[in-house]
This record gives sequence, C-alpha cells and structure tokens, in this order.
Amino acid sequence: MVDEFRVLRSTFSAKYGLVQGAVSYNMRSGTNQLNGDGFYINRNSIFDSAGFFPTAFGSNGKPAAPPDQKNNYGGTLAGPVMLPKLYDGRNRTFFLVSLDLYSKDQASTAIGTVPTPAMKTGDFSHFVNSAGKLITIYDPTTGKPFLGNIIPQDRIDPLTKAILPLIPDPNSTETVFGQVSNMTPAIQSEPFTTHAWGVTLNHALTSSQNISFTWWHNFFSTVIFGGGVPIVPASNELSSIQPGTDLSNVWLFNYEKTMTPKLVMTAGLAVEQKTQGYDNNLKSVHFPGVSNGTTFPEITFDGQNAPSGYGLQKQFVGPLCSR
Repeated sequence: MVDEFRVLRSTFSAKYGLVQGAVSYNMRSGTNQLNGDGFYINRNSIFDSAGFFPTAFGSNGKPAAPPDQKNNYGGTLAGPVMLPKLYDGRNRTFFLVSLDLYSKDQASTAIGTVPTPAMKTGDFSHFVNSAGKLITIYDPTTGKPFLGNIIPQDRIDPLTKAILPLIPDPNSTETVFGQVSNMTPAIQSEPFTTHAWGVTLNHALTSSQNISFTWWHNFFSTVIFGGGVPIVPASNELSSIQPGTDLSNVWLFNYEKTMTPKLVMTAGLAVEQKTQGYDNNLKSVHFPGVSNGTTFPEITFDGQNAPSGYGLQKQFVGPLCSR
C-alpha cells in the first residue's frame, strides 16, 4: 500500500510545524489496468540445527531443533473501480487492496534456575559456588551460620512451605554443579499471529481536484511471559503467562487541489483507534498479588546461584482502548 516514505529528522519544511521528527507517506494507487501480486515465505525447524545449548530433545534422547515455524503470505490487487452497467471508473476512480497474514510458533529457549530437592527442605550443605566452595547460610536473627548449613524446618515460613511444592525440581545439570541453569522451559513454544490488510480509494473530482481514502487494519495475538523464564507449566500458580490481542485501525482522508502549476493545496484528516486486551492465563490463585487479584505476585531473587523469578509484576484486568 505504501509507495514511498520519508523519515525526516532535521531541517523540516514549514508544513511540518515545530516537530522533533516526521514520517511522510505516499500511498500507492490503482491504475486503469487490473494488476496484482502475491507472496509466500516459510521457515521450518526441519532445516535448523539443535544449537550449541539444546533445550529440546527427541524420543531417542538426542538434541533436536527447537520449534520455529513461520508462515507469511499475502498480496495486493489494484485497478479501476468497475461496476458492470453502472459505473466505469477508468481514468477517474481507482482502488488498491493489500493483505498480509503472518503466523509464528517459536521455541522458548531461555534456561531457568530452580533449587534442588534438598534445598527445598532447607538443606544447603551442598550449596557451593563455581569453585566448589561452600556458600554459608546465616541465621538472620543471630548473624551466625546455620549448623551444617541446614535451615531447621521450624524456621521455614509457612507461606514459603506452601509455595515450595509449586517449584519444579531440576531436569538438567548445566553449571555450578547442577545448581544454576538447571531447568529447561516448560512451555515449548510461543505462538504469534498477525492479520493485516488495507484499502485505498482514489477519485479524481476534476482535472485539478482529487480525493482519497485509506483504511489500515492490523490485528495480532500473542503470548507473553510477564515474570521471565517460563519454567513452570501454564496450570502452575507460579505461571506468568499472559495471552493477549492488539487491534489497530487507521483511517486517512485527503483532499488535493492544484491551484497553479507551482501551488498545490492539501487538506487531510487522520483517525486512529487502538485496543489492547491482555489477560492473565490463570483466573484464580491461593495467594494473589493484589486484593481481589487473579495472579501470583512477582517474586525475584538475587545473590549467588539465584533462582529464576515467578509471578507477574503487572496485573492486567481488561482491555485498554485509545483513540
């Protein structure tokens, strides 16, 4: 639909006013001849390698290429507006329509860190750094090390005890003796879909006057992970999955009048509408982040061999709309 665009950063013409930057578009128009084009682009993981740090494995236990399926297809059609026995738009009225459909199913390759089964019981006797040296755990009430680097069960907070069963056990041994980067993604792929289309109509009122109308439409759906690495399944309360949609429409109206060979007058109107609808995958948890909330609060860790975070920082409650 766009025939030409320019990005202006400095030395603006007076018609742009006092702006910091501007982007100008010239829209394509139909011609007296009906014409069109089409395209198709495909990417498939069967052409990919497993990578240096594989996160997916086949039934034989060997590394496999992670999912990465992409399909992109569409085209354009343009010509004069023709209504049989009613209207012949050649030399006066033209149309152009475009379509762009895109879908992607890409692997989640981020590696997470989870505590070992012993750590979840308070046993940090094998909690070491990359050099194999024990990392001492101190009692926050006395400032002294816990005996044997083991936290007594009666010192573990009840809320912590309720959360620990939700944390999965490691399923790989990567670095620092299996204590870091020891959990592969529980969500194997992230879907993304886009449907975009546009329509342009041009009409010559007279030899010196033209009007045009353009409608851009774009819709996409995706899944985001608000808390970081997706190392727990979607049904787990610690999940940070947020499926969402984004809908945009832009309507452009333009009038052009050639006053003299050196003077052209234009007048235009642009209207934009945008709606975002992101929601939390889970509608009910035992420990919401906010009053009457539906998601687990965001939990983060720091320090040596820090585990991955969980939950959501933002609590989406419904669609957001702007015009």
